[in-house]
Formats: sequence, C-alpha cells, structure tokens
Amino acid sequence: MTLVVLGLCVAYAAVALLLGLVVLSTRIPVLVRVVSTLSVIGLAFFSYWGISEIRGLPSDTYPPNLFRFHWARIVEPNKMTDEPGSIFLWIEELDEDNYPSGLPRAYRLPFTPELAEAVEAALAAIAEGEEVAGEIEEDAAELDTSDRLALEITSDDQGNTGSPIGERVVAVDFGDISFSPLPAPETPEKSN
Repeated sequence: MTLVVLGLCVAYAAVALLLGLVVLSTRIPVLVRVVSTLSVIGLAFFSYWGISEIRGLPSDTYPPNLFRFHWARIVEPNKMTDEPGSIFLWIEELDEDNYPSGLPRAYRLPFTPELAEAVEAALAAIAEGEEVAGEIEEDAAELDTSDRLALEITSDDQGNTGSPIGERVVAVDFGDISFSPLPAPETPEKSN
C-alpha cells in the first residue's frame, strides 16, 4: 500500500512539473493557464481524500444495514482534551441471504453510551465463541441529506466535533444498531 501512495505522489509531482513547464513556456491564454493550474491543485486534494479511503483508515461513510460484526474498539470521550470519543467497528456487509458481500471494513462512529453498551455486549458474545451480526434500523439508516446536514451544523455550532483537519466522522445517532447471533446463510432450494 505504501508503494501505491508513493507512486501517486510521484505521479502528481510529475504532472505538476509538466503543467509548470507548459504554463511558463507557451502562449496559452491566461484563463486556460489559471483553470489548468487550479484543476491540478484540486485533483491533488481529491487524491488525498481518495488515498485516505484506500490506505486502511476507518471509513466515515454510513455502515451497511446488515453486517457481520468481527471486532470493535471503544474510545471514550476525554473531557480534558475535549475529544468526543469514537467507536471503531470492524464489520463485513451481508447480503439479503446472509452471505458476506465484500471485504471486512473498519468504520468510525461517534461515541454514544448506548452504542458503547451494545458493542461491549457484542464483544462479550464474540469472546464466548459466538458469531455476531449487526443491523441498523431502517429509520436511522434513511436519514436524508438535509437531516444529516442539520446534525452536522448543530454539532459544528456546539464546537464538539473534535475532529482534526483531514478527519471526518459520520454525525448520525447510531443508537439504533442491534446485535444478535449471526443467522445461517439461506441456500436456494434444489430443483430436480
């Protein structure tokens, strides 16, 4: 993975160098020079965002509605440093027949006492040898963009985001996650 990141950095350095040569040595209109320079700068930031998605950082996107729960780490809020706390889940999406669909992925969720309690109970079940599934209630999963934006604005106004630059946290209440024993996959019926 480090080679991928280094390769992308070298590629963008080469593109920036070529753009610099073109901008300085040709008689292209000023508007084209400005737009191309801003495009390369914008693509560099977009690439940084994309690299954070592929290099193993926890995803800040909405987790799947049905998943197999592998493990978690709970980081409680720290009032001395004003950090809000997080819950990191290592989960694997399940399809409608309870088969894994995709690779396991880490997700970062905001800390709530209810979610922490549910996660601790699920961790205890895993420690006893059980396989655990998780499900997010439909009404919590279907918050539209305006509701999410309102929650983000509210948390920004309160100044409690605690996220350093470059980190994003999903600002949705995940108190509606429930954990249960992993159901057996449903196999299709045989036809003779």
